Amino acid sequence: MNKKIISLIAMIVSAAIAVCGILVLTGSLGGDTSYPGSSTLYDSGYSKFGADFYTYVSNNAAEAASAARTTANNIGDIADLLKNVCGLSMLGIGLLCLCHFSMIWITEKNNAIVLPTPAQTEEAPAEDTDEAEEAEEVTEI
Repeated sequence: MNKKIISLIAMIVSAAIAVCGILVLTGSLGGDTSYPGSSTLYDSGYSKFGADFYTYVSNNAAEAASAARTTANNIGDIADLLKNVCGLSMLGIGLLCLCHFSMIWITEKNNAIVLPTPAQTEEAPAEDTDEAEEAEEVTEI
């Protein structure tokens, strides 16, 4: 395979990487971490153990659930950030490689088109043989 074909294949692969980067950014490949969350803050309040014990336990369970939701939301935000970073990286690398291999392909295409000039196709006069004959004559004398 010559350089032109390899660069053409690399251009196609680079374009596919760029498209995958766009798909990652739009979320089309999955990994959507969004879900409904609650922003209600709970306060367990002052506790008097007796009849208030169950209210206290219930409020603390609600606070634990709220903290778990907040943690899940934070992890979701980190996952969204990583998704965007990976998508932009894939898009950037794909486009840079596409430009690089396009330049190689264009260079090879231009090198293949160069036609020989008429001066290159004509045979040069055989001056070397004349000089060799003169050298032989000089040595014979």
